Amino acid sequence: MPYPFSLPTASSLPISTFLRCETHPTLILSTTTQRNTLRTLLRSHSKTPPSQSSSLLPQISSALSAYLPSLYALSAGLSSRPHADEEILIALSAELESAWTPVLLPSALPGRPPPRVRGKGLDYELGFVLATCAYVQHLLARRALHSLYAPSSSSSTTTASSQDQRARAIETATRHLLAAHGIHSHISRHSSDSDFPPQARDLDPAVQSALALLALAEATLLAITTNDPYPALLRQAGNRDDREWMYKAPSIPKVRAGLFVRLAVQGAEHAGGAHALLQGSGQGGGKGLGRGKGGGVEEGLLRFAKNLAKTARARACRFAGIEAETGGKVGEGIAWVEAGRGVLGLGKRDERGKGVGGVKGGWKGLKGKFEERREEKRLERGEEWGADAGRGEEGRVLDGLWEKWNRENDLVHTQLVPLSEPLLSSLPSGREFHRPTPFVPPTLDPDVLAHMRAPVDRSELAKEEAQSDEDSDAERAGGSVDPPGAFPGQGASESTYY
Repeated sequence: MPYPFSLPTASSLPISTFLRCETHPTLILSTTTQRNTLRTLLRSHSKTPPSQSSSLLPQISSALSAYLPSLYALSAGLSSRPHADEEILIALSAELESAWTPVLLPSALPGRPPPRVRGKGLDYELGFVLATCAYVQHLLARRALHSLYAPSSSSSTTTASSQDQRARAIETATRHLLAAHGIHSHISRHSSDSDFPPQARDLDPAVQSALALLALAEATLLAITTNDPYPALLRQAGNRDDREWMYKAPSIPKVRAGLFVRLAVQGAEHAGGAHALLQGSGQGGGKGLGRGKGGGVEEGLLRFAKNLAKTARARACRFAGIEAETGGKVGEGIAWVEAGRGVLGLGKRDERGKGVGGVKGGWKGLKGKFEERREEKRLERGEEWGADAGRGEEGRVLDGLWEKWNRENDLVHTQLVPLSEPLLSSLPSGREFHRPTPFVPPTLDPDVLAHMRAPVDRSELAKEEAQSDEDSDAERAGGSVDPPGAFPGQGASESTYY
């Protein structure tokens, strides 16, 4: 399950104040209009409740797809490079300066986004637009996967139609994650030589490399989810409205456990590398994980990368146990499950399935039950679910297998259970599943670029500049100053007086 990124917001940018185009005068007006559209959608997304904000993602993605080619056309004109086999002559009136909200910078006040960071140059604008594209791809992947984890979809997980929907959802999410990986890798390569403000953590090359590894790890684990029946059976068993158990026993198909072990190990390596890069990018005198020069990165992303690495490694232990149990080695399978629980940091289980404290799982078990209910509520409301990177769900699957195999071993097999700690060193090496394609910068259609040679309508240009100025004045007047007694982040226009 991908990380729930928030989307940045941008300040107004009258591009005609900074750039002039002699060969394609309409290009400046078109780019300004497209940016105003994108900026309005990003502001609407930030003010929309989380349960409804996903409906705006297709519109934001379309606005980004329309704005990016124009930005690359301006960049080609400033660099004296042809764009779509045409020469674009652009004169620089003043150095372009824009402000964006850094998504990955920790906020000084909880519940309030950090202030916008101003940067100079077209590369700064282009970098944040590309980062926003990558975040939208992550969120679109979450939107596609929400149907798999929603409680309403747990009662019919074995029908042919639901299996087809499940496969399509995973395929769509994988496509978005691989697209995000390509964009993150592109930003990491092209921002290494740029001099951006240290507070703009979203454009840090190490951070972007970490996000690329994180997207690739999630896509690799989704390759396992396609044929992994255990989480779906667990959700079906926990669904109170399910009645299938009354007339049909749950069927568990055979899985390619050996292949899934190697894929899970590879996903754990990618997630571990992402966590190391994120943790190292924040070093520089600060305290705590990821907090250093420029503020580091937010703690939630660090915890997500760490939990994802643990979840992937525990999943590798689970499939190693399934492979051993299929071969008749139930005792070794139980040891692998205990090793996976140890990777997740869960407490050990005794012969009765109880932990420290006299209850099932001990106090950690009670906390896990509480977190499980909270996660179900987030899924029902469509809020920021899956922030633990699937750690809780993987732990519940391991608990179910432990109870089942331990009961069978006590009644039928009576095999000795070896120590679980030495088994971790016998995990095989990882195997790469995907071959991500690099990100290709989009270009304007030649016919569209040819129509931009027409002279610009001065009234339209003045209207766009006036709209940008009005939005900027409104932000300075009401958006950036909180009224007395208001919650931090609530503007004057949102206050209510009785």
